[in-house]
Amino acid sequence: MSAVDRYTEWDAAYVLGALPPDERAEFEQHLAGCERCRTAVGELAGMPGLLARVPPVEALAMDADPAGEIEPPLPPAPASPPKPLRSRTRPRWWQLAAAAVLVAVLGGLGGYGLRALVERDEVQRLAFSAVVPSPLTAVVDLAPVNGGTDVRVECQYADVTEGEPYSVWVVDTAGRGSEVKLWTVRPNRVMHPSGVSPLALDAIAAVEIREGDAGPVLLRAQR
Repeated sequence: MSAVDRYTEWDAAYVLGALPPDERAEFEQHLAGCERCRTAVGELAGMPGLLARVPPVEALAMDADPAGEIEPPLPPAPASPPKPLRSRTRPRWWQLAAAAVLVAVLGGLGGYGLRALVERDEVQRLAFSAVVPSPLTAVVDLAPVNGGTDVRVECQYADVTEGEPYSVWVVDTAGRGSEVKLWTVRPNRVMHPSGVSPLALDAIAAVEIREGDAGPVLLRAQR
């Protein structure tokens, strides 16, 4: 399997925060130049929120064979040449959900993305989707804190000008936006702009990355 092919299986693990640090950094470098994978990450943006609504016991049961659906063994087949090993394919979403919850319950993985599976009301990870074509890819972790919500963005850029400013905004349920963080980009590097919004987590409808201090919206992560 080529490196490009294996990246197609990393999108969900990336959104969940389940990739090891070295593979996470490798995947972020790949995202900077792969529109297909950026699109896949954006399509999975809602997965952490969906998993947060699934009790761990139910998620673990997803991977079990339903009672009464086990088929009897087939009769022996005639001898034939050995078949090649089955190629890896993307797991069905419910298998991934069950595996993620199982690992989280066993304490094998950490970070905001997986803590959300256990402490479902504490942390949410969202993936940004492009509003307009942009060299940025990003995810955001939202966590309630005293006096508001901690907003932690992890982003990667490609083909941008050194020193170009961007900003993180939160949008409340009434559609009003407020700036959380203004920062200056460094091309081909992962950056972590973060700040605290006075809005409660339940009052945040979306997080946006805008060009400059208050320019057009480039990326949006919808809750």
